[in-house]
Amino acid sequence: MSAKKHKSDYLILGVLGALTAAVLLTMTLWGWISQRNKKDFRQVASTYSNSMEATLVLYSLLENVNINVQRSEDMLMEENLSNVDVLVHIHPITPLQHAEIPAIKNWLSTGGILICTSMPRGVIPAIDKYADSFIRSKVKEYEAKATTVKTGKKLAEDVKYVHLASSRIIDTKKIRSERFRKNTVELFDDELGTRIIRFPVGSGSVILLADYSFLSNRDIGKRDNGILAVNLIAYAVNLAKSNSVTFDEYHLGYGFHQGGLSVINGLLFKTTAGWAILCLMFAGILFLINKGRQFGPRTGLEKEQRRSKLEFIYSVGATYRAAKAHALTFRHNYKWFKDKIAASVGTRPRDTNNTIAAAIATKTGAEPETYKSTLDECDQLLKQEKMSDRQLIKIINKLSHIEVEILNEHRISE
Repeated sequence: MSAKKHKSDYLILGVLGALTAAVLLTMTLWGWISQRNKKDFRQVASTYSNSMEATLVLYSLLENVNINVQRSEDMLMEENLSNVDVLVHIHPITPLQHAEIPAIKNWLSTGGILICTSMPRGVIPAIDKYADSFIRSKVKEYEAKATTVKTGKKLAEDVKYVHLASSRIIDTKKIRSERFRKNTVELFDDELGTRIIRFPVGSGSVILLADYSFLSNRDIGKRDNGILAVNLIAYAVNLAKSNSVTFDEYHLGYGFHQGGLSVINGLLFKTTAGWAILCLMFAGILFLINKGRQFGPRTGLEKEQRRSKLEFIYSVGATYRAAKAHALTFRHNYKWFKDKIAASVGTRPRDTNNTIAAAIATKTGAEPETYKSTLDECDQLLKQEKMSDRQLIKIINKLSHIEVEILNEHRISE
């Protein structure tokens, strides 16, 4: 075979290799760019879920008070926003796309009402630079509790106490744009500060929530949270002069999300350039098959001596026993359990078993001797060098029983 023919073959192989590498690189990069943070749907503020963080109870409540509620599983584009009057866009797991921002701005300028938990970038350009700074936590280590509501605000009617999960407030002093600070309306305050505020945008408004927990399934029934939720929606509906409320489900992971593979599939099979690339790849495969015949006859695979699977099991078992995994597991669990229980019943972890058991019994109403015997048994096991599977399971079950009673405040029937 001539050197010229070899050179031609190498050129073809080089071009095909470059095209294949370009396609694979494009698919990889597009997949990274289009990848979304797919969280468990049970942990997002969706109206489809009955989890603690979701808003299914709110959706049902609004239906019962004759509010026309609906869900949107599409991107927030102009054609999809045309029939929306009030949009609830809270705690999204996927950010707004660049194409959605102008559509939302136009929708707001025509009278739309947006209820959200963070300011969408680009909707109000004058405050984009510090949109995140004026929402802050008032207390670093905050324990959820009922707070007193300040009267005189738009949403405070019939609301005396609220139970919010965080101390996040809206600091209007951080709004550096004088024009927007004058036009903002504080809708709801409690003893910690401003919790809900309204920004006018054209003929519409953005209602910003510092903490949306009062809308969640877990907290909507606590204190006057349900009244506050209805007041919020009623206020938004009144501003929009409509009885329709739409919950954005697309940015909570529902609906159709075009990923990297679906985009590449569309480019390859639905465009002329895509079919050209597929033809070149197919031709390259045929070329490689044809050239592969010159590489010599096929040879059989060398038989490999297989090792016993039990070698791995024995080695892992020996390591497990040498590390005293049972005792270490129990030591960590018991330390955590004692710290939590002591904090819950008002004692210290270093107090005697009699003191801790008496405090637990005071809270549960049971006999302290039961808890003391369990704690004494734990102390005895800590002194042992080895611990069997049966001992570990038995003592962990006893500690779990106490944990459910104290930490979850739920009695288990004997």
